[in-house]
Amino acid sequence: MSLSESEAGDAEVGRAWALLRLICGHICLHASMAGMRLATPLLAMLSSLQMGFRTLALEKRSSEVWQVLGAVKTEFGKFGDVLSKVKSQTQTVLNTLDGAEVRSRAMGRALKKVESLPEHQAAALIPQDKDFDSDASLPLV
Repeated sequence: MSLSESEAGDAEVGRAWALLRLICGHICLHASMAGMRLATPLLAMLSSLQMGFRTLALEKRSSEVWQVLGAVKTEFGKFGDVLSKVKSQTQTVLNTLDGAEVRSRAMGRALKKVESLPEHQAAALIPQDKDFDSDASLPLV
């Protein structure tokens, strides 16, 4: 049910209640003018009807809340599936990084026996990659 339909239903209940109060008020007025003692039972009946209208309105709202909760439950299941997929993909990335770290250590062990060149000689042999070297100066997050 849309919000406008809900508001229209509430307005209809309010109009019915106002009409009922008006009718009961007229009955009480005429009864007391005639000397009858109907006012107290009529007011009790009026109060009972008011409680009935309030109960009806609460039941209607309760139904709407349950519908929203049902939709959220469905969406929550989909959200869990997405989280599972993200976890799996993250684990794949972590496994790949672990493999790269193992390879890096293996290359480092192999290069321990090789003597390092001074910085200017190394730069002459291996040209700089402007894109990579400028990104390398950024801090890791």
